[in-house]
Amino acid sequence: MKKSVLLLLGSTITVMAWGQAARIVLNNAGATDPYFVWNPDPDAADNAGAYLVIDNPAADAVTYFPGPPPALNNTTGNFRTEAAQNKIRWNTGTSTGTYVINYSNQVGTGFPLTVKITTGGTGLGSLVLSTYSYFPYLTTSGLGGAVAPGSDWDNTQYMAAANVTHMNDYATGSVNNSSQAIDRFWMIDTKEAGWAYTTNPTAELTFYHPNGDIRPGNGIVPGVTDLIAQRFKTPANEWGDVLLPAVYTPNVSPGVSRVADVPVSPANFYKSWTLSNSADPLPIELVSYTGSCENNSVKLVWSTATESNNDFFTVEKSRDLSVWESIGTVNGAGNSITLTNYS
Repeated sequence: MKKSVLLLLGSTITVMAWGQAARIVLNNAGATDPYFVWNPDPDAADNAGAYLVIDNPAADAVTYFPGPPPALNNTTGNFRTEAAQNKIRWNTGTSTGTYVINYSNQVGTGFPLTVKITTGGTGLGSLVLSTYSYFPYLTTSGLGGAVAPGSDWDNTQYMAAANVTHMNDYATGSVNNSSQAIDRFWMIDTKEAGWAYTTNPTAELTFYHPNGDIRPGNGIVPGVTDLIAQRFKTPANEWGDVLLPAVYTPNVSPGVSRVADVPVSPANFYKSWTLSNSADPLPIELVSYTGSCENNSVKLVWSTATESNNDFFTVEKSRDLSVWESIGTVNGAGNSITLTNYS
């Protein structure tokens, strides 16, 4: 007969047993929520990082009582990990299900992350998860001393821990678009060495974020600006090449907003994520653009991988590469995440 094990953490009692198919059960029914905490120091010289390993691939290996986030009596969160190198490794393997980590920040605001695996990956894969924000990156380990007051909205000051090289917009690739992204990164890694999937799973992601992650000076208005999820594409080092559809709900609980139902194909399962202004993302991805001479005319052919609110393309010509004139328009696809060809 298969044994089961239960780790029950409550505000007044802790019960532990051991065996196979271990579970963590978090009792959030009390006046205060129990929580796990890692060393919050983001300086890698002081904090080499740590893992909480969940070796049970079942989605209920972490169970919340009285219910999964956000349906909690208390929403102060259970996993207080604010340094990128402090990780949860969930050995999901080939399993499917809805995996929920109820994160929280240092001031006790809960903001769950949900990874709903709809098609399992292959290989002995794990989801390796972490999140962090401007805090405490700008207040500890000497990092705060290098930051100008009032500039904590600028993600470029703490993006490196997420293996992000820039916060530039996709349209020009040269403008720091940090003011149009919230001040938090998530790592959802399917390729960490030693626990990598051979083939990534297919999933839907749901991000909650504290409204306090939008710092003064940021161009986003908490609870008002429509947000979308974006992943940083490596090794191309670009944001915005694909705009994934999502459902944005501001203030889904006090001080917390949500970006839900973000579809992620195996090819788009990159590690680093943030949330950005849907009207000014970090908009089309131009895959190819060629011109050729056919019967004394120029034929232009182009393809896009993604389009966001793209009404039409304007085609222009020039005789001197200085003065341009419009010769017509071609209707765009509006919103698309599939390859679209034009000529």
